[in-house]
Amino acid sequence: GRAYGIMMHELLSRVTTADDVDAAVSHVCDAGLLPVTSREMIAARVRSVISSETVREWFDGSYDVRTEATVILPGGAARRPDRVMIRDDRVMVVDYKFGEPSDRYRKQAASYRDMLKQMGYANVESWLWYVEKDIIEEE
Repeated sequence: GRAYGIMMHELLSRVTTADDVDAAVSHVCDAGLLPVTSREMIAARVRSVISSETVREWFDGSYDVRTEATVILPGGAARRPDRVMIRDDRVMVVDYKFGEPSDRYRKQAASYRDMLKQMGYANVESWLWYVEKDIIEEE
């Protein structure tokens, strides 16, 4: 459950495009987050989830991608959405989730969107990606 989610967050934070999967899997193995025996299975799993129709274009190199970028809120609180993608005037914020869809997650996603709008980005979308369920929700 939780350890898997932590490992996958760390792995996906290192995947800008599909070309990064092998290095990202090596990193989580080296960090002790993934047994080497599971390496091929997880690499195949990640390739599969990032090539699904819904998210494929997020990983095709067409966006300027920031992972784990810190966004400072008015008042000084810091937040770190999992992935921020910018193309032309469009900004997409994505949070990776490994549990069940929840209102708490939706509120968090909406707050990222509102925060980026306050920073002056007009065209902001905020998405929740329930990686294992292949569910993507826009908030």
